[in-house]
Amino acid sequence: MMTKFVKISLMCVVILTIALPVLSDESSEIKLTFSHKGNHYEMRAFFLCHAQSMDALKNMIYDYNHVKEVVKDAYSIEMLRNDANSHELLYRYKGMLWAVDVAFERRLENEKDIISFKMTKYTSSGTMPLPKIISSSGYYKISHQQNAFYIEYYQTTNTGPVIAQEIYLSQVKEDCLNYLKDLKKHIEDNKSTLQK
Repeated sequence: MMTKFVKISLMCVVILTIALPVLSDESSEIKLTFSHKGNHYEMRAFFLCHAQSMDALKNMIYDYNHVKEVVKDAYSIEMLRNDANSHELLYRYKGMLWAVDVAFERRLENEKDIISFKMTKYTSSGTMPLPKIISSSGYYKISHQQNAFYIEYYQTTNTGPVIAQEIYLSQVKEDCLNYLKDLKKHIEDNKSTLQK
């Protein structure tokens, strides 16, 4: 999910206007576009996957236990609230000189085949200065295409002042593609265990 992107943002964010061409990982057929202007950036990615049903696939993306299996770089993930079609998850990250807590409300919008998310909390501590994430939101949108499902991932984020432009850009490409590959692999590996 989106939490690897949060990790990227904590490391460094570029302060310039830039639009990168489409990035892709040929082995997993994931297409990613990234655009950035000032302290705002957007990411959009697309990929195909297989699952037994639309409901099963939405569950794989939304369910708390599946999130914990896919998001591997968080120190811990806690459930803060769990309602009928929404929950709030707290992601904790720790480094040698920093710690960050970031919470997201995630909503299952069944009528639109969308899982949306919005940041509800951000705190950081430690001796390493970290950019403040002011807002972050986005969605996973699923559509059916012949014998497969098409997933669109979108995220928009606003940050405070930050540094280290080159590191950020390389990290954004690597971590974004790696997260989506992990998600795609998790879906494919578990498709036989999903209920129709």
